[in-house]
Amino acid sequence: MKVLFVCTGNTCRSPMAAALLRSRSSSLKIASAGLATEDGLPASSFAQKAVLELGADLKEHRSQLIGEELVAEADLILTMTGGHRQWLEAHFPQSRGRTFTLAEFVGQPGDVVDPFGGTQDVYRQTASQLEGLIEKLKEKLELKEE
Repeated sequence: MKVLFVCTGNTCRSPMAAALLRSRSSSLKIASAGLATEDGLPASSFAQKAVLELGADLKEHRSQLIGEELVAEADLILTMTGGHRQWLEAHFPQSRGRTFTLAEFVGQPGDVVDPFGGTQDVYRQTASQLEGLIEKLKEKLELKEE
């Protein structure tokens, strides 16, 4: 199964989510992308530090812009906000039915707050929120795979 995480710039939230899931699962193919980014940007230094504290690594991450191929390859597309989900479904109608916000997919309300421009503590809070959601995601996906 291939899971694609999506946010705006692909330098904070979606790479953090991907790194956290990757550090906790070896059976999934995991990628991330942004709706408004350019290819090749590293994860923000605050994002790198925040996930490193949780046992994940973003040193090799490079941003990529969402496109037809990424959408087509993904079995499950998890966005950080409802706005991201709506944008994807409008621009890639074939993504409907397999695109959800990360929170809604695991039965939680709300969006993942964008830490961009915030302090290291703000990034830690976002990473902590993502860690909780990723643990629930892992449980849900393992139940589906059995």
